[in-house]
This record gives sequence, C-alpha cells and structure tokens, in this order.
Amino acid sequence: MTAGRSCSDRWPVLAAWLLSAITWSCVGDAAAQENAVVREDLPLMEIGVIQGDRSRMFGRIDDVDVDSKGNIVVLDGQNYSVSWFSPDGRYLGIAGRQGEGPAEFQGPEGLAVGPDNLVYVLDAPMRTVHVFGLSSSDGPRHVRTISVDVFASDICIAGDEFDSRIVLLGQAPPVTRTTPLVHVLSLDGDELSSFGLPLDKGTDVASPVLRRTIAHGNNRGDLSCTTDRVTITSGQLGIVRTYSLTGELVWTTEIEDFAPVRWVVDNNRVSMGMDPKLGRTNSVSAIATMAPGSVVLTIHEASATNWSGQHLLMATDLETGETSSSRAEGLVATRIVDGRLYGYANTPYPRVIVRGLPGWLLALARRP
Repeated sequence: MTAGRSCSDRWPVLAAWLLSAITWSCVGDAAAQENAVVREDLPLMEIGVIQGDRSRMFGRIDDVDVDSKGNIVVLDGQNYSVSWFSPDGRYLGIAGRQGEGPAEFQGPEGLAVGPDNLVYVLDAPMRTVHVFGLSSSDGPRHVRTISVDVFASDICIAGDEFDSRIVLLGQAPPVTRTTPLVHVLSLDGDELSSFGLPLDKGTDVASPVLRRTIAHGNNRGDLSCTTDRVTITSGQLGIVRTYSLTGELVWTTEIEDFAPVRWVVDNNRVSMGMDPKLGRTNSVSAIATMAPGSVVLTIHEASATNWSGQHLLMATDLETGETSSSRAEGLVATRIVDGRLYGYANTPYPRVIVRGLPGWLLALARRP
C-alpha cells in the first residue's frame, strides 16, 4: 500500500487476499483431519452439526475464545454473529447480524475476551469494535461500540482486570513504510501508543500493483496478548515478533523452513502460488500463547500434490527462536487455558473443538 491511497482503492487487493485466505482456511481442515494424531484421551468436546439444531450450525468459524468462567465464544464470519456456549457445550445465546448499526457487522475479523468477560469483536471494514456482555438472565447484550482509526486484521486484550487495554494489529491511513502496526487503546478507544515497524520484505518489485499486494500481505497477521506482552505474526512471511506494551521489541524469530507465498503478475492481475522448487507454500493461520515465552502457531501448508492443504501445529520458543516439529492435530488452535486447547475446524462442517493438550505440546509447556 502507498501513502494517500483511500480504503476504496485498497479494497480490490484486500478482497483478493481475504478470499484466498478464507478459501485456504476452509478447505485445509479436511486433510488435517485425515492426518491428525488420533488419541482417545484428547477430544473433550465438539460443538457443531451439519444439520439439525440451528444454534449449533455455523457458516464459517473465524475465531474462538473462552472467558474466565469457561464459557466458549464463537465468531461466525459468514453469518455475522457471535455465539456463547457454557463449558459443557450448552447454548447460551447469540448476538450480531449483517449491517452498519449497533451490534451489526460488515466484516468481523476477530474477537477477544477481556478480564471482565466482556467480548470485543473487531469489524474491520467499519473500523469499529463492538463490545458484548453475557447476562445469566437475559443472555448476550450489546454494551457499546468503539470507533477506531485502524484498518485492523486482529484484536486482543492485554493487561489484567485492573488495567486492560485493547490491542489492534493493522495500520491507520495514510499508510507508509513506517506506519506502525500495533495500536494499544484504552477500553474507551483512546489510542495510548502505537509501535512496530511494517515488514517490507519482497516489496522491491517493479510492478506497483504487486508491491502493494505484497506489502499488504506482509503486514496482516494474528495477535496474542498477555498481561505485559504483545506477540504478532506476519501471516505470509512466518515472522513472529513480541513487544512490551510500551513498544520495546523483546523477541523476534523467523519460522525455519517456512515457504512464503509466491506472487505473480500477469497482465496487471496478481495471483498467488507456490515456488515450484519447493513444491509447497505456508501461511500462519492463528497464534495462541501456551506459556510465558512460548506460543503455538497454526501453519497452513499447501503442496503441489495437495492444493487444499492441511493445518499443522508448531510450538515456538520466542526467546530462543527454537521451533518444534509441526504436527497435524485437526484444528486451528486459538486459545490454550488450563491445559485445554480451544480451536475450530471448518470442514467437513464448521465446529468448535475443545481438547486436552496433545502429549508433545504438554511436554513442551511443562519445560522450565
């Protein structure tokens, strides 16, 4: 993206990237299911049906989080809605619909549960964050709408119950090569700080269209927050960076043997593909904090023999840069709490998955 370009100018490139990312996310789970490590002690619960109970039918799950009571919150991007389920899978209610008013979405990108158990949902096209609460008597309710200046790709809540902050990953126009990526806001939407230089790797190409596409893709990704740290990913470069809440770069690592998307321009049309020499391509689909200093990344991998691809889980030590071997576990991992892994799969039908940590991840989590 270049300085001074309007949102409408960027929409064609954004739409192409989002469409391809969504397609990969949806079709990639089938192969992951086939290759998943099957252990009878792992599955705890699945929420989702192909037909029947409409409260358990999803269009396309884009995010899953859990509150301090164990309630599971699900973002359905296709149906523009947020659903709540109890720790044992009982339906608690739903909020949201397509539109431009309170509690309405044009393009929900992610959600995050705060220490107060309020749910913050990012609507990227409208540059808003909708806040919802869950009442034991009345179900979900819309609390407020926060306007933000950032065109963001993900949201998380940092800090603790005494000092919580909204963190957004994205850029505020006009976008330049130094426009910050990370924006820390108060719960009322006031910007407290911004930091994190964009990545311009691979943007030294002749085509302006390709240059904007690569720059945009480089700097879209996912967030994970703790009380005092923010970790961000570059979805297409496999670079992971951790910052303090005041903006100091703490750790940075590049996933070993990561195969980035190969971009091609043909008659001013940009397409995505893979390096024929490698015969595969990767992207980061999600990030979840596992323990202080370590995260679990969900890596999507497509190959010349399997274009639909599969999702793989990989643990990364942010301090040393060491990564575990990747393994197919049949889900996109979005949250790890009390030894449980929360995530989702979208094929053969959309469903939430809650399971115990696989043995190989549990061993890593327990390491000093």
